[in-house]
This record gives sequence, C-alpha cells and structure tokens, in this order.
Amino acid sequence: LAVVQHQEHVPLAQVIQHFTAVVRDVLLPTLYYHSPKPGHPGLSPEQVGTLFGEVSLVGVKNASTRTEELRAQIRAVGRPISMFTAHSEECLACLREGGVGAICPVAVLLPKTLGRLVDGYRTGDDAVTEAAQARLREAMPIVAAEPADADPVMVPHWGVKEALVAAGILRSATVRH
Repeated sequence: LAVVQHQEHVPLAQVIQHFTAVVRDVLLPTLYYHSPKPGHPGLSPEQVGTLFGEVSLVGVKNASTRTEELRAQIRAVGRPISMFTAHSEECLACLREGGVGAICPVAVLLPKTLGRLVDGYRTGDDAVTEAAQARLREAMPIVAAEPADADPVMVPHWGVKEALVAAGILRSATVRH
C-alpha cells in the first residue's frame, strides 16, 4: 500500500504529487490508505474524489470506523474502485456499501473465513455471511495485545506476530529495527 504520511497536514496538491510518483515508479496497483486519527481526519471524501480524478489509484484501504465516510468516498470517486475496510468487524458493512473486503490483521490470519463472508454476501447466503462475520469479530482478541498505553491503532498488529508464533509459522515475534 502507498500511505500518505498522517503525522502532519499535507496539502492535497502534495498528496497528488506523492501518489502520481508512486504509481509511476512502483508499477503496481496502488491503494490510498485512509487512516484518520484524532486531530487529523485525513482527506475529506471530496479530496479523495479529486485524488482519484488525478491519479490512477485502484482503491482505498479505509481505517475509519464510520461507515458513512466509506460510502461518501465511494460516491466521491465516481468510478469503480476496490474499497477495503481496515477493521474485520466492519467487513460486512463495507460490502453492503459497495466495498470488496478487508485488509486487516484478523483477515490475514483467517483468509478462508473472510472468503466465506465475501462469497456468502455475493450469493445472498445470510447464514454463512453472519457466521463468518461473527467469527472475524471473535478472532479480534487473538491478535489484540493486552491493554497498554500504546497507540490503539497499532495494538492488533503486534498481536498478529504473537499469533503466528503460537501457530508455529514464525520462530520469533521480535521485530528488527
């Protein structure tokens, strides 16, 4: 994913320049990562529409917990895009708004469950869809660290490494700096 730096307020013209360079130089499909934080809401839906009008981005990974924001971004872009939620518990809501799925720690650990949710939604199988969404919600504590004074957005990402160690997939949860 190409990510706009959210530590500072970046003018839209610079965001457009950044993504233009990324799309030109990386030669891979590129998503805009919408990650609003307290005090910095990220790009407005209208700005997202302008960004997509200027740059050939393929979609958005939306970390907002507000479904109406996701819906507004889809409308503002005005062309088909791949909209992903960054929250496993919001996957069904994302699909209902025209999104395509989730990119998040729980979905990485349970890709078949996410696949069942998406397939169930597309085929109208409410029982499968609701069961899969419930399983994704239940799995969140697996990847969430114990309460701490840490950035709550980052906590689930820490737990993914521990879960992969517990499953025997990784040898260590230590991150190299």
